[in-house]
Amino acid sequence: MIDYDAEKLATDTARHLGPILFEIVQSIEKKKDNEKKKPLSKTQAAEFLGIHTSTLSKLISRGEIPFISLNPDNKMSVKKFYRKDLEEFLQNNRTKTINEIKRDSNG
Repeated sequence: MIDYDAEKLATDTARHLGPILFEIVQSIEKKKDNEKKKPLSKTQAAEFLGIHTSTLSKLISRGEIPFISLNPDNKMSVKKFYRKDLEEFLQNNRTKTINEIKRDSNG
């Protein structure tokens, strides 16, 4: 019969699995970072913002959302969007709370 200590087994397993799990987590984080840097399509950008594509088109035509055009001379050309630009748009259009307005006016 094999004599083992459960605590020692757990410690040894954790020591061996730790570096492997660390590499897996790093790999997943790297993939997520790469995905965040990848431009979004118009449909994906609208989904990200939680709006309809026609609303996004209106925001684009008013110059409120930055985009990348594959053919700037053609208004109908494919447009791409960076998440960071969309996040900035959301942050800039955030409504302040009553407490934030009070704090800013006392300021």
